[in-house]
Amino acid sequence: LYAIGLNTGMGFQMHDDLLDLYGDPLKFGKKIGGDIIENKKTWMMLDALEKDSAAVTELIENQDENQKVSMAQDLFRSLGVKQNAETLADSYFQKAENAVSTLSITDAKKEILNQFIQQIKNRES
Repeated sequence: LYAIGLNTGMGFQMHDDLLDLYGDPLKFGKKIGGDIIENKKTWMMLDALEKDSAAVTELIENQDENQKVSMAQDLFRSLGVKQNAETLADSYFQKAENAVSTLSITDAKKEILNQFIQQIKNRES
């Protein structure tokens, strides 16, 4: 159960960070790019910093919120950060599903847990 909770939680956070920057604002329910505007040290920001510290420094120093969000979206795409985050989120969800399969419970109960994981994985808000 610990592995299910840990990996579902990590997948949730990675997916949340992706939604924060790339989600549909009408579905997400809050302003896109809030983490970037606040210079939060998300996994994506740290991955980008590792790949191109000069570009991330320029991003952090930018004071124009709209330009900053657009700049982050483009930078994270070009550095492969967005793709890496999607892959990592998927791997966490897969680990959670694998952990469910090892439980000594009925298949019906496993299905309930897997549906919960899928709801979190596929959420848009």
